[in-house]
Amino acid sequence: MDKIRPKSVTIISWIIIALGCITLLNVVRMPAILSKPEYQKLADVTGQSLRIAMLLSSVYAALFLVCGVAMLKGFNWGRLVYLWCYGVMVVLNIAFSRLSLLVLPSVVVFVTFLFFLTRPAANEFFSKSKESEE
Repeated sequence: MDKIRPKSVTIISWIIIALGCITLLNVVRMPAILSKPEYQKLADVTGQSLRIAMLLSSVYAALFLVCGVAMLKGFNWGRLVYLWCYGVMVVLNIAFSRLSLLVLPSVVVFVTFLFFLTRPAANEFFSKSKESEE
């Protein structure tokens, strides 16, 4: 039996894939950006090492790309890994960022994605992948 993917899952998955691609492109450009003095000042203000941010951005971007594709294919682990990792990232950003208001958009996106990825239609879509594997 074919699974019908909810539009919310499709839209969110493609957003995650697009953001992962954009983040990876930014990581490629980051060494040139890091050499500019104004970004060193930004690192001082935020209290974050830009090299560590670059590494974490690379890891999260690759992980989100994989999760976005997995969710499009109906794999529940993609949804769970994405929500867990993004939730951890938001919590860490809140805990360690000196500019807490800049984290607010991430919180809004996380809560929105959490809402739509745990709706009954999404739960049914992801649970059907388990049935088809058996």
